[in-house]
Amino acid sequence: MGNDWNLLHTPPGQTTPAYIATNVMPDLAAAMSYNPDLKVMVNAGYYDLATPYYAAWYQFEQLPMQRKLMHNIQFHYYHVGHMLYVRPQDLVKVHANIVTFIRSTDHEPVTH
Repeated sequence: MGNDWNLLHTPPGQTTPAYIATNVMPDLAAAMSYNPDLKVMVNAGYYDLATPYYAAWYQFEQLPMQRKLMHNIQFHYYHVGHMLYVRPQDLVKVHANIVTFIRSTDHEPVTH
């Protein structure tokens, strides 16, 4: 199955696939431009060596879209590495931030 999987990706505005590592940031910028109500939440650990928080922040800051759409992106940072759930106090924060994000974006009445 692995050999049959097509991993090529054609970024928005291009006619040929990118033959290097896939970068979905242009897709996100296109989606946010198409739907200005789209909200994004970024959770990152300060000590994450796999996906460094500053690199993620920098990539988001460089999105090719209207600057006002940056207000639709929330950044949350935690004193952990790649696994946000390792430190109990950060797990509580991650959970609370995700719940708040979902409730603020689903536009449905909250029922318990």
